[in-house]
Amino acid sequence: IKGAQPLNSIADKQVTAARGVTDFVELLRVVTRVYLRHVAEHGHLLRPLMAEPSLMAELEREHRTARPRAVRLFSRLMHAQYGIPMGDAVAASDILMDLSGAAARRMQETGDSPDYLEDLCVQLVLTGVNGLKRGLTRRASAGNDAARVKSPAARKRPRAAGDRGTARRSVSANGHITRPS
Repeated sequence: IKGAQPLNSIADKQVTAARGVTDFVELLRVVTRVYLRHVAEHGHLLRPLMAEPSLMAELEREHRTARPRAVRLFSRLMHAQYGIPMGDAVAASDILMDLSGAAARRMQETGDSPDYLEDLCVQLVLTGVNGLKRGLTRRASAGNDAARVKSPAARKRPRAAGDRGTARRSVSANGHITRPS
């Protein structure tokens, strides 16, 4: 789809810039920098694209494929370099990935510089990761796994006919992602 090409070029630029980067902070900085610079030069592309119904399917497909790959990469690095259990690293990476979009929106609205917002994003993520690590250490020493219990809404969510829940994952007491049998 012709209109989705700018999004692919951002992802392509991020992949190219991140090639060979094995440090969590440097990877975070590189992909955030590329994204914010692109938005600074070309404007925030998602808003107009999301208003175009013919592009929504392509955007959804891209979101379902590219984002999980990025989450896996950041999660592996977070796990390896900060000792965050993989299940928590996946959840944290997925949530924290939205910061760059919020930073881009702020840049468009306020004129804040990409350099400032890149530094801010990196600091916010690192503060979150370090806080998560401290919280997990306290939780492990207290033996409290209550924080990993699904929300009431998630527990009550009905399954589709024939769905045995095999796609659902849970985090075991040792921090590993497991699939119910």
